[in-house]
Amino acid sequence: MILNPRPVCREIAEGLRLRTLHVESELDRPCAVNADVHGPGVGTLLRELAVHHPDVAPSDVIWIEHGGEAVSTVCGIPWQLRLSEVDLDVLELGLVATRGGWRGRGLQRAMMDVFRERVRERGAHLSIIQGIPGFYRQFGFTCALPLEGGLVLEHRQLPAVEHELWVREATPDDLAGLARLYQELDRELDLHAVRSEEIWAYIMRHRRGTETDGEFWVCEDAGTAAGYMFLPRHHFGHELVVAEAVAHRADVALALLGHAVALSHDREAPAVRLSLHDGSTLCRIARSLGARDLGRYAWQVWCPAFERLLDRLRPALTARLCGTPWAEHTGELVLDLYRYALQIEIVEGTIRSVMRVASPGGGHLRAHEDQLLSLVLGHRTVDELAGWHPDFLVRPGARPLLESLFPRLRAFLYPVY
Repeated sequence: MILNPRPVCREIAEGLRLRTLHVESELDRPCAVNADVHGPGVGTLLRELAVHHPDVAPSDVIWIEHGGEAVSTVCGIPWQLRLSEVDLDVLELGLVATRGGWRGRGLQRAMMDVFRERVRERGAHLSIIQGIPGFYRQFGFTCALPLEGGLVLEHRQLPAVEHELWVREATPDDLAGLARLYQELDRELDLHAVRSEEIWAYIMRHRRGTETDGEFWVCEDAGTAAGYMFLPRHHFGHELVVAEAVAHRADVALALLGHAVALSHDREAPAVRLSLHDGSTLCRIARSLGARDLGRYAWQVWCPAFERLLDRLRPALTARLCGTPWAEHTGELVLDLYRYALQIEIVEGTIRSVMRVASPGGGHLRAHEDQLLSLVLGHRTVDELAGWHPDFLVRPGARPLLESLFPRLRAFLYPVY
């Protein structure tokens, strides 16, 4: 079956050819690389994404081959993120793998060129990766969204609580209830991943046997799903991990926590790790019980065009000015990124336009792109960036407006695969 009538096929060096997926039978080659480098579950994950994920296109699967054998791969995985009620298109740089004898030869750099083409072809506002520290800075990525970490709850820290709620393992029939609960993340997060019905169907039907496999557990109240949690089969550490949960009521959260502790006893895990967003009800309760904070790693993020990103965010930025002293403000805000600048036009409290202009050698804010990205995504505040970076410069008088436009955001990404 032909999956893509216009695949990429380029000679990048003598004997080395860069490819994108054309027919399904070709998947054996890049899947084998991922299985050999990362384990069989990752090879299976690539196959499931390429064949069954509703948003992955054949041209998102990229590899380099030598003598008909794949030696290095990447795969673009589309996401949609919702940031303050604005949806952003994102392409994850995922399933990065290179066989041992081929590392250090610039193969990832060659594939990054094609991946960047895919980012732009898709019109993505951002790209993200859960990559190893430091390496992806050379490609423009910077740490800008929280990832994993969380809290460790010891068995002894959770008191016995009697309740009449029932916690059971989810079935495919629970799909609609899980999707309904997930939509309520808007109450706890300013930035999170959007899951369509098709993505939920993929998650429930195609995770088995992959590196993202796991168990959904549902907490029922009077026959209705009142909360849920997801326990991955594969993760770092020896604790029982809760990698996703929605429970707005305290009794539901306690029931899920109690069930997680019971499962960790049964499975001889030393504790329960909550790899969840800080504002989740489970984390708030666990923190009050003395759970140990592990801190956070971070998603690494690249923005291909800041003017497109900020233009997309104009409705959210305008909404943030409501109820502030700038609700009727008219003027320009210039963000100087040293090599160029972004000119934001504000008319009576409404963000009218965002334009890329030549650097004026000043502006209301002077910052590097990675600093601005942390600010726009709410990962760091104006005060934090100014305190940590001497070249993050704020013009006197501009700080209150910048703080109103770019506050800290409650952000966390639960995956779409």
